[in-house]
Amino acid sequence: MTDTSGASFINVVSAYGVDNTGSSDTHALLQTAINSISGAGNAVYLPTGTYDLGNSQIIIPDDTIVTCSPAAVLRRSQDISGPAPYGSYTSAMVSVGNRCQWSGGVLNNTAVVASSTTQVTIGDGNRTFTVPAGLPWTTSTFLRIWSRANPANRYEGQVVSYSGTTLVLSDQFAASGSGTHSDWNITYGGVYQCPMVLHGVTQSIVEKVRVTGNWYVGLLMDGWNPSSGGSLQTSACAFRDCHTESVQNRGIYLYGGCSDNLIDGCYVNGGGGVTDYGVNLNPANASGSVNWQLRNKIVGTTVVGSGFQGIAVGDFSVYTIVDHCAASALTNPSGIGFLCQAANTGTPQYNRFSSCVATNCPTAGFYFIGALYGGAADCLSVVCGRGYAIGPSNSIQSQYISLASCEADGCTTGFEVVGSSNRCDLTNIKSIANSGNGVQIDAGASVTLATGRSTANGANLADNGVSSNVGGLLLG
Repeated sequence: MTDTSGASFINVVSAYGVDNTGSSDTHALLQTAINSISGAGNAVYLPTGTYDLGNSQIIIPDDTIVTCSPAAVLRRSQDISGPAPYGSYTSAMVSVGNRCQWSGGVLNNTAVVASSTTQVTIGDGNRTFTVPAGLPWTTSTFLRIWSRANPANRYEGQVVSYSGTTLVLSDQFAASGSGTHSDWNITYGGVYQCPMVLHGVTQSIVEKVRVTGNWYVGLLMDGWNPSSGGSLQTSACAFRDCHTESVQNRGIYLYGGCSDNLIDGCYVNGGGGVTDYGVNLNPANASGSVNWQLRNKIVGTTVVGSGFQGIAVGDFSVYTIVDHCAASALTNPSGIGFLCQAANTGTPQYNRFSSCVATNCPTAGFYFIGALYGGAADCLSVVCGRGYAIGPSNSIQSQYISLASCEADGCTTGFEVVGSSNRCDLTNIKSIANSGNGVQIDAGASVTLATGRSTANGANLADNGVSSNVGGLLLG
C-alpha cells in the first residue's frame, strides 16, 4: 500500500507476525513493530482483525503515520490495577505523539473490574454493594457502577469504605436512570480511562476512528497542569470524522491547556443517556488559572442521546467557535444542548455558537451561565425547555451576551434573561409557538435589548427587568 505522499505502508501482521486474532496479548510485539516501522521513515498498517492489548499502552512515536482497516479492533481486555488506576495519561490505551497521523480502526474496551448482584435502587445518597474481596480500592478510588441491561442506569462516585465484600459508594455525581437493579458492572472512572490521548503534543491528526466499549472518556486532548503551575499544552491537533458510542462520561474531551485545536465532523452517540456529556471543553482549574483553552473550534459535529449536555464550553475557555453543530434527544431533565458556563475558578469569555441546532433538550437548547461576551448567532432551538437562557453562576453574572438572528419554536420559554444578567442583547430574534413566554426578562436583569418578533406564544413578552429596551420587538 502507498499513500498519496509515497510513504510505504508496512503490514504489522505479515511483516512482523503481530497476532490479530484476539487470542493473545500482542501489545509488546505491536509496539516493537510500530517503533521499527516509524523509525525507518515508513508508515504502519493494521489490517482487519483484533489486536488484544491487555491493560498496556501503545505509544505512537513522533512523526508516525498509522492507518487501520475500518475493521481493525484494538482492544483493552484487562483493567489497570492499583488504588488510583487512572491518575496518569500513561493509562490511556494509545498515546499519540507529535505530528502524527492516525486513521481508522475501532478502539474497544471489554474490561470490567468487578460485578455485583446486590439489589439497589437508583437514587441519591450513598449505596452499598456486595462485591468480591481483595480488590485494590481505597477511599481515593472513583468508580462507575452500571446495569448491564441498560448502562444508562448507573451510580457513580468515590469509595466511602471497602471492607471484606462490602463496598459503600458515595453519590459524588448524581445517579442517573431509574428503578431497582441487580446486574451491576463496575469500572473505574477517571480522565485517563480512555482509548486514545494526545498529551502535550502538537500538529497531530486523528480521523475515522470509532470508539466502543466500557470507556469512561472517549477521545482526549490533554494539557492539564496542576495549580502549582506548568506549561503543558496540546495545540494545533484535530479529531476528524470520529465516532464515539456510549462512552460513559465524556465522548470527546479537551482537558487542561488546549489551544488552536479542531473537532471536525464527529458524531457522539450517547446511547440514550449512557454518555453524560457529548463534547466538553474544560480547562479544569481546581484553583488558580494555570490552564487556558484558546481558539478551539468545533465544526459540523453532532451529539445525540447524551444525558446532561450536548456540547459544553467552560472555565477559562476563550475565543471558542462552535459552528454548524447539532445536539438532540438529551435524556436527563437537566439536559442542555449547548452550554457556556463558568466553572471551577474561571469565567468563559468571547465564545460563540453559530448556525447550530438544538432539539429535545429538557432544560435549554442554549444556556450561557456566568459567561462574559460572545453569544450565539443564526441558531435554532426546537422543542426544548427554554430555547435560550442567559443567567448567573452563583455570584458570577452573565454580561454582554448577544443572541443574534436566533429562533426558538415549540419550547416552554423562547428566550429568557435570568437573575442579574447585565447588558445582554436579543437582536432580530424569532420566538414562535412556545407554550410559555416568548421573551422573558426576569427581575434584576438590567439593560436588556430585544428586537425581532415574538408571536403565537403563551405570552409574547414578560418584562420585569431594569431599563429594558424592547421597543423593537414586534409582538404578535
